[in-house]
Amino acid sequence: MSHLVRPDRPISPQAMAIHRITEAMVADKPWIEDVIPHYYGSEWYVAHNASFDRRVLPEMPGEWICTMKLARRLWPGIKYSNMALYKTRKLNVQTPPAASSPRVV
Repeated sequence: MSHLVRPDRPISPQAMAIHRITEAMVADKPWIEDVIPHYYGSEWYVAHNASFDRRVLPEMPGEWICTMKLARRLWPGIKYSNMALYKTRKLNVQTPPAASSPRVV
């Protein structure tokens, strides 16, 4: 499951450049407080750079899998951003129906 949410502060130019998500894309999206209940109670959470998600999200009981840590173990010495992994590993990403692109977290 993936959702875009409306942030509680402006999106920085750096974040827009990295994630390619603009203010206009999230202007009509729900607040994170309205989306979190859809995820709450899961046994597992999978995230790229999960330590960041764990810091910014409310406490989510369950086990976390960090795809960035997995990538570091599998392919040492390369860049680990989602896009770098997509390009260098020639990954075939299937976008979830609710998401508009693989960049949605």
